[in-house]
Amino acid sequence: MQQHQDEVTKIGHAPPHFLGLASPRFAAFDISWTTYKHIPLAGSDGSSHALKVYVMVPKRPAGNASPADADATSSATTEPPPQAQPPRKVLAKFHGGGRVAGAALYPDAAFPPWLLALALQQDAVIVAPNYRLLPESSGADVLEDLRDFWRWVAAAPDREEEVEAAAEEGGTGIHRDRRHRLPSQSLRAHVIAAHPNAQLDLTRVVAVGQSAGGYLALQSALTVGRWFRADSDTTTTTTTREFTGLRAVIAAYPGGVDPDAVGRAFVIPNAAARAAAAAAVERHLQLRPNGVVVSEVVSPERRRLLGALVRSGLYMRHAGARDNAEVWLLNRIQQQQQSGYARPLQLPPPQLILHGEDDSVVPVGSSVKYVEEANKLWGPGVVDLVVRPGEHGFDIKLGLDEEWLREKLDKFVQLWNL
Repeated sequence: MQQHQDEVTKIGHAPPHFLGLASPRFAAFDISWTTYKHIPLAGSDGSSHALKVYVMVPKRPAGNASPADADATSSATTEPPPQAQPPRKVLAKFHGGGRVAGAALYPDAAFPPWLLALALQQDAVIVAPNYRLLPESSGADVLEDLRDFWRWVAAAPDREEEVEAAAEEGGTGIHRDRRHRLPSQSLRAHVIAAHPNAQLDLTRVVAVGQSAGGYLALQSALTVGRWFRADSDTTTTTTTREFTGLRAVIAAYPGGVDPDAVGRAFVIPNAAARAAAAAAVERHLQLRPNGVVVSEVVSPERRRLLGALVRSGLYMRHAGARDNAEVWLLNRIQQQQQSGYARPLQLPPPQLILHGEDDSVVPVGSSVKYVEEANKLWGPGVVDLVVRPGEHGFDIKLGLDEEWLREKLDKFVQLWNL
């Protein structure tokens, strides 16, 4: 019991190694964290690695939020009086980092002002998961975590004792039976325990991500599917509405779309330099205990590891082979095209892709190819690609006062609010 009590969820008791929780950028949100999944560690005595997910609830109804709200620290830090609030929409946020580095709550590049302002404006709860990272894990492992995250989002707290146990344990969602891959607690159970004044409307969920996070947002579109109206949506109790899919997806400069963009574009042609990069990767793995899991790391060393993986040509070995029909989005769409159906009966959710025309990390051509293949499979209009001047991460300082961005987001906000 003491172990669980030590791992309480509020900012003041956050894991000390992760300073993002104390960032003034998040001052307008009440932040908690929990575990959505445990990974059993190979060769251990039943121990496991916890995959964290951060839940960010606006401290006040957004109302007339402006881009400045994303960095506000004065009035936003005042706790609202305890009272029942209307159900809030959900924004699932996936972090970038090439699937090698990154953390769900990294406050700068991972959370541009426009995204935080959008959540405040729409009074939405941000749910940001970690996932296993390469090269200690594989691209298939990352997608398994993605599927399990969405199962956790959709799960109902079907036992009153489960909710009470979550509250008693501080809302951390620590699984007491390590044999199971998934914690028993759901997103809704955690929110009941950690944010008792908040309610969720799981019929209004969007997925957003940048770079590798954009890739996971697009994978979510194909994995989870498009929202449809279930019988429970017509009930008078909004809190009983079930998650049945995504309203929309917003992906900024998504990586992991085209295997050729990684497999050929950045591999060093010089054999000696390529061998040196490969040796750096091998040294890293040799220093890691067998079966170790990494899911939350932001450091210069990790960025150098990503560079070495790509330049050596070893990235594909860990992410997935060039012909892998699950890991690479273009392959996944093309496989559906070859399945014999002219067009799927159920279209995926509408998708907005933002990409910088000068992107030297993820070439804009990969997004162009995605749209071309998507149009063949689903018809025009499902995917909207916006190409703007700028490098990788061109949006990290943009707010909702950027006219072109606000106009594009308005369409997706309408879908979110239907």
